[in-house]
Amino acid sequence: MQFFWDAIQQQPNSTATDKIVWMKHPSGQFKVKSAWEAIRERRPQNIVHKLLWFPNHIPRHSFILWLATQGRLKTSDRAYGQGINQRAHLQWCNTDWLNLIAWAATKWDNKKNFSHLTARLVLAATVYFLWYERNQRIFDNNFRTSAQLTEEIYQLLRLHLQTMGKEYPSSAQHRVAWNLHG
Repeated sequence: MQFFWDAIQQQPNSTATDKIVWMKHPSGQFKVKSAWEAIRERRPQNIVHKLLWFPNHIPRHSFILWLATQGRLKTSDRAYGQGINQRAHLQWCNTDWLNLIAWAATKWDNKKNFSHLTARLVLAATVYFLWYERNQRIFDNNFRTSAQLTEEIYQLLRLHLQTMGKEYPSSAQHRVAWNLHG
C-alpha cells in the first residue's frame, strides 16, 4: 500500500479546504448544459424534422408522415402479422421512399418560402390521405377515386392556406393556382 501512496505526485494538503470542481466544464463550475452534453447520446442531425414540424403544419398529417418515415404505419405486412387480411396494398418504407423523404427535407427547407410551405403541406397531406384511404378500403369497404382524393387534398390545403392570410408572401401565380383571394 505504501508503494501506491508514494506514487502520488502531489500529497494531500490537510490544512486547505476541499473544493468541488466540475471536470466537464472549463471553468470547473457545474453547468446543466455541460452535464447534458456529458450524458446525451450523440447522433447525426435529423434533417427530416424540418419537413415534418414547421409553423402552420397540419398536426395529424405531420404525425402520419412522421410514422411513415419511421416505418411505423400499419402496412400490409404488419397488418397481416396481426391477422388482418387486406385487399388494399400499400408499401411504405423502402429505399426509394427514404431517399424521397431525405431529398424533400433538403429541397423544401426554407421556412418563409410559400412554395416550400405548400410542397411540405402537399407531401404530408398526400401521405395522410393515402393512408386514410387505405384504411377506408380495408375496414369500411369504402372506395374513392384518385380524382376525388386529389380534389379533397386540394380543397383542404386551399382552405388551410387561405386562413394563414399574408403570413407567407405568395405570388399572383400561387394565388391563382390555389384559388386564394386577396
